[in-house]
Amino acid sequence: EIFETPEAIWSSSDGTHFMFAVFNDTNVGMMTYPWLSSGALFSGNNIYPENFFPETKNVRYPTPGTANPKVQLWAVDITNLSAIQKFQIEPPASLDGQDYYLTSAGWISDTNRQISVVYMGRSQNYSVVSMCSKLQSWKCSEIHSERAPEDEWLDIFPHPVFSSDGSSFLLLSSIQESGHYQFTHIKHITISQRRASVISHGRYE
Repeated sequence: EIFETPEAIWSSSDGTHFMFAVFNDTNVGMMTYPWLSSGALFSGNNIYPENFFPETKNVRYPTPGTANPKVQLWAVDITNLSAIQKFQIEPPASLDGQDYYLTSAGWISDTNRQISVVYMGRSQNYSVVSMCSKLQSWKCSEIHSERAPEDEWLDIFPHPVFSSDGSSFLLLSSIQESGHYQFTHIKHITISQRRASVISHGRYE
């Protein structure tokens, strides 16, 4: 329900690397819910008493204060198929000790040397954009963060769009426009200067 598509794999543009996510909900509590069968309750003059009551189904569903699914992100180098290398991508230090969601990931520019990963805290009021470099063993550092106003939460937006040299990126963000109303607009982030500029404005999306 977090990703826009049911896939959790991202390939580099040259096909020599890819990322994939692994989810583990073993420790997540089970929720039971009624399931109304699509089978007919009546068929002609016959009544099927076993269909008077709905079936029950189970699904792993985290509730407040209980365990969340665990997620791992991996980068794989398949340049040499006889010696495939795999590296686990850890979130930046700003998320240490916190429950979080992986909301999106992608390769930066046309190289296979940098990736970007977006995480969101479980409370959904704090989001982190991180950059991870192959030259630093895929260690990730925070390059931008977003916080929701008090008593509100953040929406999950598509993955940021990076410049060809990876020095800046565009992302969608909720911007307050006159009063307490917020609208989705485009931000431009310059990484080295930690500078954010709002490109679009207005009471529209």
